[in-house]
Amino acid sequence: MVQVGSLRLRISRQGHGPSLLLLGGLGNSLGVWDNLVRALPDFDTIAVDAPGTGSSSTPLLPLSMAELAELYAGLVRSLDLDRVSVLGLSFGGAVAQQFAYQSPELVGRLVLCGTGVVLQVLRGKVGQAEDSEDLDVTAKTDWVALAKLVGFVVLHIFLIEPAGWPVAAAVLFSGAAWSLDAKPLWKAIGVSVILALVLQYVFGGLLGVSLPPGPLLEGVPFFHG
Repeated sequence: MVQVGSLRLRISRQGHGPSLLLLGGLGNSLGVWDNLVRALPDFDTIAVDAPGTGSSSTPLLPLSMAELAELYAGLVRSLDLDRVSVLGLSFGGAVAQQFAYQSPELVGRLVLCGTGVVLQVLRGKVGQAEDSEDLDVTAKTDWVALAKLVGFVVLHIFLIEPAGWPVAAAVLFSGAAWSLDAKPLWKAIGVSVILALVLQYVFGGLLGVSLPPGPLLEGVPFFHG
């Protein structure tokens, strides 16, 4: 455990060599990196439980992207490291980008996995529409749909451990389809279930990523990481 400000962060540090900070996605504990860490003995890998996940302490209020970036900068300084490479997975990739933006002196290399380039979007920027795009950039934000999406993301996070990642992912994908008024809904739900199972098989079964299959798929060996 490392004390950074008012929070205690659980980390797992293994290997020897250039330092590599590993930032997981929403709801991921540091165990998601186990297989990758074993494959990188020549790196000083630093996996971390994000605030509120795993064994790390939970802040009184949710942290903003900027606050998370500053937290990880504090972690790097607490470990007496001058510079690290950062690998961000999914939401962790968004945090990694913000970290590099706020503390460029601490970040040597940035690796993004399953994430988008989000800094400009978070600042309210939008890309210029192409001539063929049916896009109204002046349209107002649909806050009801956005609230639904946020609700399903939160539900997804809470379902990962008790129900397994495939069930949580199917709920997230189906909820997103419903929130965005996809039609026909039954087809969107069917695609969501299939996509969740395929992702579990590819990442958990083939690539060895530690995704909990849940009680429904516990006895199916090719779904395990």
